[in-house]
Amino acid sequence: MRTTGPDGLGERAYYRPDEGRLTLPDGSPAADWPADALAGPAADLAERGAADVVRVEGADGRTLEVFVDEIAAPDDLVVFGTGHDVGPVVEFAERNDFRVTVVGFRGAVDLAERFPEAHRTVTTSPGALDEALDVDERTHAVVMTHNFVDDRIAVEALLRSPAPYVGLMGPRERFEEMLAAFDEEGTTFDESALDSLYTPIGLDLGGGSPYQIAHSIVGEVLAVSNGRAPRHLREREGHIHDRVDVDAPPSPEP
Repeated sequence: MRTTGPDGLGERAYYRPDEGRLTLPDGSPAADWPADALAGPAADLAERGAADVVRVEGADGRTLEVFVDEIAAPDDLVVFGTGHDVGPVVEFAERNDFRVTVVGFRGAVDLAERFPEAHRTVTTSPGALDEALDVDERTHAVVMTHNFVDDRIAVEALLRSPAPYVGLMGPRERFEEMLAAFDEEGTTFDESALDSLYTPIGLDLGGGSPYQIAHSIVGEVLAVSNGRAPRHLREREGHIHDRVDVDAPPSPEP
């Protein structure tokens, strides 16, 4: 955050939602800032990944203009698979600001060497995913091991997680086979869990090469991450980018 007073000078402070407090760049408390008035708008903008100017009254009675800019860690994309078609997905996802983890189920592949652009690589077994990965509501997953059993175990774990996007490579009939296998095991999923599943994976762009398929996959992940239903921009009414309205709480009476 940066304030601007009547003299045109400004100063900077940081609001961390997990701590619920304002600090100066050196880490000390921002004692002269109207922390109570700013906490709500700052938390709201941080949650939405937006920026705006908030006007509040300072302790000395001056009206302060505070520019609040959200800085958040990128969303995670976990890619299950080690085939050569994984590389373009990792490459495009990294360039679109995802923090990419590549998960392999076979120890014979040097994942770090094969996928140097990945933020992290993990070698584990399909049955140990809960211990190997921390999947939350900002984690998106692409399952493309091309091994039916490995895919099925990974999909089951992911559908029980908070992940908002679980993309499964392969035709729709392949997932129907998975559902039949789940049913035989007595494993069921409610509709809310299945809503996070995208299969066949990707947008219908018509391409078939590895890089064209990667465009299709990462584009779909981006749409879900940004809360959008993919469509042509020419069909969108109003502004291309959403506008943010933030109401600051009233200043306390002196």
